[in-house]
Amino acid sequence: VIIDNFNMLKKKYEGGIVEVFLTDSQRAYYTAMLKLARKKPQRIVTRPTNPYPRVFYDVAISRRFEMLVFVLIVLNMVAMTVEHYQQPEEVTQVLDALNVGFTALFCVEALIKIAGLRHHYFTFPWNIFDLTVILMSCGGIIFEEALRSLVISPTLLRVIRLVRIGRVLRLIKAAKGIRKLLFALVISLPALFNIGALLFLVTFVYAIVGMQLFGAHHGDFSTLARSVVLLFRLATSAGWNDVLDALVATNVHPTLAVVYLVTYIVVTFMVIINMYIAVI
Repeated sequence: VIIDNFNMLKKKYEGGIVEVFLTDSQRAYYTAMLKLARKKPQRIVTRPTNPYPRVFYDVAISRRFEMLVFVLIVLNMVAMTVEHYQQPEEVTQVLDALNVGFTALFCVEALIKIAGLRHHYFTFPWNIFDLTVILMSCGGIIFEEALRSLVISPTLLRVIRLVRIGRVLRLIKAAKGIRKLLFALVISLPALFNIGALLFLVTFVYAIVGMQLFGAHHGDFSTLARSVVLLFRLATSAGWNDVLDALVATNVHPTLAVVYLVTYIVVTFMVIINMYIAVI
């Protein structure tokens, strides 16, 4: 029924289902993003006349070079997954050496592209992103080595190592399918925000009602914050029957407890969450 009504509104607005949930200004943003997605401007980088930069240019734009970089990123991900709690010192030394090695290879990649594309390298946003991740990785290695010589909490070292996660994000550039999904998420953000506001409003109202009915007899409804957290979990229908059994066992408004949770699950899980699915 919900999807049928959405399709009816879709025909009314002569657009997609996403536009049904948008205000006028948000619809203008959505339309602009769609037009941007349809246009694919081609930036032409001329081949250098000098023979040495020409070699780097041919390597930088070759498909094999892109595949090699993709394989290095995947191997780096595999190396990151090996790290674990209370690992032997030998494993730590090997992983540190691999980290330095991968960082050096990515630096070579950036230098090859800069030498081949010259100043055009900095006109591509993805290249700027790659260079930022590489510089952050180099900075992380330098800070990590510097902090090891000082008496500093290991927690700070773990925070610095989080910089390595940025390399995984480079897969977005290599995989076109991931880029399309990410772009679909970006253009759907206004509609998702509106539905999220509706979900918060419903959760807030039910949290206030739950505090008034069960606050004195059930710990999860003792405060507004705890009520909101519990209801947010129940919005996914996870463990709602256990909460219902606990409310009924208190013998305080057992019929109201059933009506309260059942209506909340129907409104949130079966209606609002399906709106999220329809938008995405």
